[in-house]
Amino acid sequence: MLIIIKGKNLEVTPSMRSLAERKVAKLARYVPEIDLVEVEFSLEHTRSVVDREIVQVTLELGGSVLRAEARAAEVRVALDAVVDKLQNQLNDYHERQRTRTRGRTPQERVVVAEAGPTSGEYGAVTPPSPEEPAPHQRRRPGAG
Repeated sequence: MLIIIKGKNLEVTPSMRSLAERKVAKLARYVPEIDLVEVEFSLEHTRSVVDREIVQVTLELGGSVLRAEARAAEVRVALDAVVDKLQNQLNDYHERQRTRTRGRTPQERVVVAEAGPTSGEYGAVTPPSPEEPAPHQRRRPGAG
């Protein structure tokens, strides 16, 4: 995992760099296939002090890109908020990947299911002959 840390309108201090690396490394627990992490710290001169510090994090993993942004009065608070947002996104990504693989059935299972049970208390499953109508298509005697 390659971590790129940049600053826009402010200088990235070694403590900010180590904090960002430590927080972002925790994201690899959720999905280990993370290829690239780009962290950008920026400072906007706004009237409100509450949302001056901005942290943007972009993750690239296996062809997908996840991105989150948070604003706060302090860099640490904004970084914590971004990591929380990315944890939620990674959980969703992980669930999507898991449901995609669970939804697929290997060809071997399909062949075995079509063959039916071969031993045990069940008799052999024989498909209906083409001349005989399916059970839901049979007509009841005396019906119309």
